[in-house]
Amino acid sequence: MPYIEINTNAEMTLQKKRKICRKTAEMITCLSGKKTERTMVNLMDRRTMYFGNSFEPCAKIHVDLFHKSADEEKAEYCKRISELIEKETGIDQSRIYVVFAEYESWGSSGELRF
Repeated sequence: MPYIEINTNAEMTLQKKRKICRKTAEMITCLSGKKTERTMVNLMDRRTMYFGNSFEPCAKIHVDLFHKSADEEKAEYCKRISELIEKETGIDQSRIYVVFAEYESWGSSGELRF
């Protein structure tokens, strides 16, 4: 039940946003037990973002996970998602932050899961 939120000040076409969302969800399988079909992605472009004393293109990716994942798996996902964003938007990886939050409970389909 991952939820991934991508915020960027870059501007993208709808086609580009859909491609990034699809690929973001597909690569979640590098985390044990995570499934593409249960992954929700929210991509917000054209945000007002200031990083490194400039308004040059940058991005922050927030990954919410139900239960803990291994550090090695999160490192692999961080690498993959950063490479994807750089390839599709031209944002240098040095201007991309990726953060993970892991939860012991999660609501889905009207039920709280533990």
